[in-house]
Amino acid sequence: MQFDAKKPSYLSDSYWARLSQADQALHLLVNPMPEAAYTVDWPLNMLEKSLASAREGVEGLGGSFELNPDFQRGHVWTDSQRTAYAEAFIRKAVTGRILFNCPGWSKAYLEGDIPQQTFQCVDGLQRLTTMRMFLAGEVQVFGGLRAADLKGSPFDPTRMGYQLQIGIYEFSQRQELLDFYLRLNEGGTPHSPEELDRVRRLLEEARSQSARQKETPASTEAPQASHNENDWVSVSPHEMKSAGLDQVLSALRAGGSLTELQTSFYSGGYSYTHVLTTKRGAQYRVSKQVLRGVPAAAVSGGAQP
Repeated sequence: MQFDAKKPSYLSDSYWARLSQADQALHLLVNPMPEAAYTVDWPLNMLEKSLASAREGVEGLGGSFELNPDFQRGHVWTDSQRTAYAEAFIRKAVTGRILFNCPGWSKAYLEGDIPQQTFQCVDGLQRLTTMRMFLAGEVQVFGGLRAADLKGSPFDPTRMGYQLQIGIYEFSQRQELLDFYLRLNEGGTPHSPEELDRVRRLLEEARSQSARQKETPASTEAPQASHNENDWVSVSPHEMKSAGLDQVLSALRAGGSLTELQTSFYSGGYSYTHVLTTKRGAQYRVSKQVLRGVPAAAVSGGAQP
């Protein structure tokens, strides 16, 4: 799919076609920020496990995991900035929004110059780093307290009330990703002119690369296989609905089957390891917690329970 300079790629063709020419022009003028393709809350007590699961998921699909990509700003927070943010987070005076980009994460991959399953931190790297350091005891708050000192108190950071708000975008065109990054940061936390100019140069390079690709004749090679990790999976497991125990048992009795994922993944507090395929071909992701109630023979061989 070629990049259309008029229509943002995150908008569907059908939606764009329904807009009048005046509304299309207004849309391009306002240039609203796109919404994340996938959102989830990560409890702080599951932060490292969630990051590890994301890494394992994309790398298991042949992708890459980058918390500090080349467009991230060069400087890092000082110790006092980290302490101030961690204290504000414990007070619930600030949000824990962290934004990532990973084309192909939750929906079909759109062809672009960012390879599918490239997981990159777009916004919130310093917030993420600070909370990881705080949980590891490397950042002190309120006059010398570490995370372990707050354990069991109303301000225990591992309580369910403390969580990061994760948004995952699926830009497959580097120039769109860099433009999104600049729009996020030009009006927010102050960046030095040098930092923004560096990203603008990267954006110009991406635009030039895209223009050269448009001039190159389209390849006559056969299209690549689906980005799904297993041929028997019709959609990405991240996009599937979850199946409960009763649904799994009922489907298996009706002739359905369970198949183990090559790479498990973590989402919403659950670890997903299998896919349930019903007799009619519908597919659902199944968590490790649900599988505990399924007879072992059904899990290993798809036999009826």
